[in-house]
Amino acid sequence: MKRFLFVAALIPALVACSVPEEDFPETYGKAMCKQINKCDKADYESAYDDDDDCRDDWADVADFILDAGDLLGQTYSEEKATDCISELKKASCDDFDDGDYECEVFE
Repeated sequence: MKRFLFVAALIPALVACSVPEEDFPETYGKAMCKQINKCDKADYESAYDDDDDCRDDWADVADFILDAGDLLGQTYSEEKATDCISELKKASCDDFDDGDYECEVFE
């Protein structure tokens, strides 16, 4: 019974972590900026005036990706987007710099 209650308590937390399409640009922007700042602070500081500037730039990139997917008839997947953000956040700096992380958002 305790195990069931523990699992039942985790379900809302797990569902709350999914990334709806309308939240993806901001979430992606935050994750990208955190990685850029962590992996290449000098480049980050020379490219962006502040965190908002960085997040806005990368949110625009994410908006473009979503718009292109819509134009091509792709279906957004909250599960894949959540995995994308998770992979981006846990990527090592070497993997991040090489683009060696999975980031698909369409089924």
